[in-house]
Amino acid sequence: MTWEPHPTLHNALEQQVILHSEAIMRRLRRDGEEIATRLATEGLARSGGLTSAVCAANLKAFEDFGNAVASDILGVMREAYGDRIPVESTGWLRHFYQRSVGVKCAELIFSFTQYFLPQESPDADVDLRQSLSRLERDFAIELSKIEMRAELAQLTPPTRLTHRLHSAADAFVCHAPEDKQAVALPLAQALIAKGYTVWLDQFQLHLGDPLLEKIDDGLSSCGFGVVILSPSFFGKKWDRRELAGLAAREDAEDRNLILPIWYDIDQAGIAALSPTLAAVLGVDWAKGLDVVMSEIMKVLGDPTR
Repeated sequence: MTWEPHPTLHNALEQQVILHSEAIMRRLRRDGEEIATRLATEGLARSGGLTSAVCAANLKAFEDFGNAVASDILGVMREAYGDRIPVESTGWLRHFYQRSVGVKCAELIFSFTQYFLPQESPDADVDLRQSLSRLERDFAIELSKIEMRAELAQLTPPTRLTHRLHSAADAFVCHAPEDKQAVALPLAQALIAKGYTVWLDQFQLHLGDPLLEKIDDGLSSCGFGVVILSPSFFGKKWDRRELAGLAAREDAEDRNLILPIWYDIDQAGIAALSPTLAAVLGVDWAKGLDVVMSEIMKVLGDPTR
């Protein structure tokens, strides 16, 4: 049976969306008037500057709206269920968020076509749709934490967990296949040379192994997760699943667990793809293996402990 919220809970979720929808419209009207007044004073109102400035303001307001709706949806669910948000609710919540934020995106795109000529703002609708995709992806990551937390709880009964922790890795290396030879493998080998235990698929997975079980074992027992963020990483569903598992453990254990490495991407590039990941300080692979190792070892501590 498909999960449906209690009518009271549904109303509470709808009310949050309504409140934020009203707030974004007030903000857009205010920002539009301020921009028009400023550009008119500067004599730029007819230069195309008005269209560009309003588009940028609308895009920023929409992103803030989407983030606020996501935060409040999860807030309402936590008020109702505490730390035990039903994993079966995530599909409904994902659809609810997509519908709520997607409607506002469509309204903004319609307003562009009504008030601006297409040649004046050719990329406005494209920017909004890309922003919508980023917002939906970030919300999906948050929901994946709930799903992964429930999955880990099912896969790690006390007797099995106690046995596995004796061989837990100091670091689980999460990476896109394209980044294995350039980053993941040399980093793992350098950590092993220093005396650390490392979970890397090339070392742990063998012919005939149950993939999901082996990976979940590594995710649920590792000391830290070294996540190699790159353009390739963001295009892989499997990598994001591993990241969601690490994020779920961060929430459950209330400690920093994810150690990001930036490869062929900077913080601004990460922010454009995932604002939540950009908020976690990483180390740039371009600074060299020695610098990356030094930063990781500060967190991992003494390998002989």
